[in-house]
Amino acid sequence: MDSQAEGPEGRLLRQGQSEGEGEEFQRNINRESEDVDGIESQSRPLLTPVETHTTINSDNEDGEEPKDGVKWWKRPSIIILLPPFVLYAMALGAAAVPRVNMVFALVCQDYLNRKEREATNGDFTPIRLVLGADNPECEIPEIGARAATFTLYMNIITGILSAITSPRLGQYSDRMGRRMFLILGSFGACLCEVTLILCLKYPEYFSHWFLLLASAFEGIVGAFTLILALVHSYASDCTSFAKRSSAFSLFHGFLFLGIAIGPAIGGFALEKTDDIAVVFYGVIGVHVVFISYILLILPESLSKEKMELANEKFAEERRKSAGSVSWLRSAMGVVNVFKPLNVLWPEEGGNLTKIRTNMILLAAIDFVMFGVGFGSITVILLYSKVEFHWTTKFASYFTSFVNASRVIGLFVILPLLTRFFRKKPRPGDPVGGCDNLDTLIIRGALSMEVLGTLFFVVARDSPVTDNSKFLDKTFAV
Repeated sequence: MDSQAEGPEGRLLRQGQSEGEGEEFQRNINRESEDVDGIESQSRPLLTPVETHTTINSDNEDGEEPKDGVKWWKRPSIIILLPPFVLYAMALGAAAVPRVNMVFALVCQDYLNRKEREATNGDFTPIRLVLGADNPECEIPEIGARAATFTLYMNIITGILSAITSPRLGQYSDRMGRRMFLILGSFGACLCEVTLILCLKYPEYFSHWFLLLASAFEGIVGAFTLILALVHSYASDCTSFAKRSSAFSLFHGFLFLGIAIGPAIGGFALEKTDDIAVVFYGVIGVHVVFISYILLILPESLSKEKMELANEKFAEERRKSAGSVSWLRSAMGVVNVFKPLNVLWPEEGGNLTKIRTNMILLAAIDFVMFGVGFGSITVILLYSKVEFHWTTKFASYFTSFVNASRVIGLFVILPLLTRFFRKKPRPGDPVGGCDNLDTLIIRGALSMEVLGTLFFVVARDSPVTDNSKFLDKTFAV
């Protein structure tokens, strides 16, 4: 009993015969304790109360030089990751509208070429399009429907491949480091942009069906899905558990900010150059800068000890499953896209029934909202082009306005609601999931989403559409 009550410090004094040996032994204990804390912080349930602790890579809150002598710019930190992430988000937003309109133009060209081949006795007058420009001849419902269907094919390919590969690549990053897979995601997106430029510049050799290949590039490497997941993993690696939610919110805020600024930059470039390819060249340049920054500047967030520990754990799991599971089930487990959903069914912690119910319901709501939100963007842009004859430049500015309203909702409206209407918990109160304010915010956001969508249905001019989209995105955050 006495030896247990002494704790590690008492045992240290008994084992260290000299002061130097005692200090060395204490450093070993601290290193092992930090490794255990870092691993345990990843396995704790998200909604259960935990004590604040500091991981290996947490920032020095006192602003002092770290004891190991490593300079601040060589230590992993979310501040170092923010600049390339904002650039990536801006490139993502800048290419969104030009990509949709380029798909529209390529599908239109294919449609007109087919009509010309099928025409007899001069029933059809050939039309030569200028790819990359706004072609009023294409703004008819038939071509809009074909373009929407084709973008559906692109999204299905990207989504299915990304759902299969992203979880696996994320697991590999636990054993091999985050930087390599951040580069991989950006490289796949860069290949996608190169394919788009080839289709735009050489349509006689690369038809619009090659855009499905570009979608496959994005899906195989995860692209946006993988990069966003790895950014959150990087933040988890280099922040304390107590500051992790703040880090996630910071990255989400800058993601929306970059997506809000990007389309405006793309629209400005179109206004000055009148060439849609310039936007794609700029996006490729951003990916080159992003990859160079990750290679040369960004420090790895996982220590060698953590990666070795993850590799040992993986090897141990493989050894256990080798004797107890058939080769067929083992192979099926590799491509099991539903395995990551285990996080929605925690096995430890208190009040498990309510936590599991909330996790599944919130995941289902997020699934629907994310799918509708991202899926509707393309349809809305195509609809606006056919119905209101919007140019690429105007649609880019409109997209910036829409995403700016999202930023207002995230950085202004939501904090004000939380500040003035949320009740502060008393010491000792149990964690009960979301409170009444959270529920009201979710219900209000869903109601505004429905109301904004209804405005799109009845809108017959641009001002109503602008106001409906502002209402939609401001309250649907």
